[in-house]
Amino acid sequence: MINVALGDLGTMAAIVAGIVGSYWALIKVVANQFTKGLNERFKAQDEARDEGRKQYLENIAKLEERVRTMENKLIEVLISLPRDYTRREDHVQAVASIMVKIENLALRTEQALREISKGGKE
Repeated sequence: MINVALGDLGTMAAIVAGIVGSYWALIKVVANQFTKGLNERFKAQDEARDEGRKQYLENIAKLEERVRTMENKLIEVLISLPRDYTRREDHVQAVASIMVKIENLALRTEQALREISKGGKE
């Protein structure tokens, strides 16, 4: 059998406890550093997300302003269209109306000339 003195047993227990304590402290330091690194990464991601969100909101605001500008321009064009342009159908109708008036004037002129010529022959 192994004879171990009580003092040696206490020393060995202290050494084992010291080793276990050292490992425990080392694990705790590594875990704290890992947690600190994770917290820094999460904080950086949150800051990047917040910056991205700001940029996104700015882009949306710019796009909304462009849409409002385009809507206003479209309204102006729609208002000016009837004033500045005529549809093809309207133009054709106006030309046809003028042609009918010219033909009526020609018929009246012919009738007037016939009456004048009849009055001169009699």
